[in-house]
Amino acid sequence: MTELFRTLSSVDVAVIVAIISGVVAIIGIIINNIVTYKLKKAEAKDREKSEMRARMREPYEKLVGLIYGLLSKVKSNKELDTEELIRTMEEINKSIILNSSNKVLVKWGEFRIGSANPKNAQHIMHLMVKLLIAIREDLGVEGEHQIETKDILSLSINDPENFS
Repeated sequence: MTELFRTLSSVDVAVIVAIISGVVAIIGIIINNIVTYKLKKAEAKDREKSEMRARMREPYEKLVGLIYGLLSKVKSNKELDTEELIRTMEEINKSIILNSSNKVLVKWGEFRIGSANPKNAQHIMHLMVKLLIAIREDLGVEGEHQIETKDILSLSINDPENFS
């Protein structure tokens, strides 16, 4: 170690300054490249999420339309077109299986199975709310407060506080 100091003390100050400047410049370039790489990677991930959300918007709109269409027909005691319902659900299934988040996929499955027994309307409504909340999360919808069951139920029924 003392040998190194002796060698450095005999070297011209200008050379030492040049070496230090070079090392600092190399470190700066390395740090800059790392930061640039991480930023580009984050931008690519954000762009991918945005593209995925855009792809899912139409199938989710169809799904929500289907749910509210069914609710409307049930409220008005209209007959359901079973063939159209099956066709729409198959189309929605394909999109959800390929593109949705795991949470939406699970909630859609729970809703489909739970809605097979129309006698338990409250249970079906709760499954619907969980599905709609998962869809909103998947689409990146955010707000000042967390959406609760009663917030979504209030869009379909008049007394969500009394709905258990």
